[in-house]
Amino acid sequence: QTLSDKWSERKAAADLVASLLEGQSSLKPADHGLVLRPLKRLYQDANVNVAASAIKATGLLAGLLGSDFSALARRTAPALLEKGADKKAVVAEAVRGCLAALSTASCLTLAEAAELALAAMSRSTNTQLRSTAARWLAAAVSAADAEGVGRALDA
Repeated sequence: QTLSDKWSERKAAADLVASLLEGQSSLKPADHGLVLRPLKRLYQDANVNVAASAIKATGLLAGLLGSDFSALARRTAPALLEKGADKKAVVAEAVRGCLAALSTASCLTLAEAAELALAAMSRSTNTQLRSTAARWLAAAVSAADAEGVGRALDA
């Protein structure tokens, strides 16, 4: 349904994934890329509600998988940061929540988050994107323990 011509069906598909994830306390490691790929396609949807629902579902998936989501997180974070340039509040809020989940659930190390955020900031002149990346980096630093900060500074 993520390929449907109707935005309501695409949103319903993303909402279904989110609702299935919301009631879970954890997920078993598996190929969650099968779930993430269609969601990631919806990030670029013309309808902001569809994009926000897909991003929210990604954040829930990341939060449940934690470090098991790390490989997917490294591939997903740049797309999320690009969506950070979106001026629509519903998308911006979903992006911030998803990026926060990547940091607090230990999907990415502080060094990885810093590398991704700094790359996004250097690649773009969009102030909204740069602000989103800087806020995410600040949140990642505050979420990291002292040992993680020390390792990131050494790297």
